Amino acid sequence: MTGNDAEGFTNINHRNAANYFMRKIMIKKSIALLLLLVSCSVALAQDWVREFRETYSVRGIDEAVVNALSLGVSPDQLIQTSLPLEDLKPEELIKALYCALVPPAYIQDAAAANDIPVETVQQGYELALAQCAEEMEEKANAAPAFIPGNASSPGGRSVTASPSTFE
Repeated sequence: MTGNDAEGFTNINHRNAANYFMRKIMIKKSIALLLLLVSCSVALAQDWVREFRETYSVRGIDEAVVNALSLGVSPDQLIQTSLPLEDLKPEELIKALYCALVPPAYIQDAAAANDIPVETVQQGYELALAQCAEEMEEKANAAPAFIPGNASSPGGRSVTASPSTFE
């Protein structure tokens, strides 16, 4: 190797070392950011659960469900959080979901995912009819017409239709 070649090789090694250390620093920063995001999301999850339980104990399950839904909590998360509450009957929770105007398919899917029997879902529906039938009827009447191909069912299955299949 000539003197110029050795200097070039040394410069490349210094650049490679610098790149290596920069990558290590970036990886450490990325991991720190990821841990920060995870801890924030856990804290937010605990906040809605704490707020849900406080609202439930002070104002009842109906208002607690409406508040949680307004925060973007899914029916499945609500059921998972609510089932361990000692003095809450599952049919009361289902009733609150129906009265909060959650689509029935979502309630049924969440109930099934949390091992709530169909009979309990039916009892909750009957309680909802007794308590908030007007609101449920208004929502059913105000629901937009179903347009084939523009929506999918809660289970993720798309529903489509074509005029060529009509008879």
